[in-house]
Amino acid sequence: MPKLYFYDTGLACNLLGINESDQLTYHYLYGSLFENFVVNELIKFRYNKSQNHNLFFWRDNNGIEVLNYKKLKHPDFLFC
Repeated sequence: MPKLYFYDTGLACNLLGINESDQLTYHYLYGSLFENFVVNELIKFRYNKSQNHNLFFWRDNNGIEVLNYKKLKHPDFLFC
């Protein structure tokens, strides 16, 4: 199943009914919202350096997830 990310995490929180920062701390989607924020920041960072986003998501059969963004010679990995 593909992963979908919101460009605006504030909008995502509003749609989930999260109106105060205290609500976010204990929300069951806290980790997903944080992951969404990190992915957006990586995309913006690479865009501002005039690079393609080149983000790839991979999940194994055990549920281990990896977000990979590639440079020309050295791939960098973020484990989620």
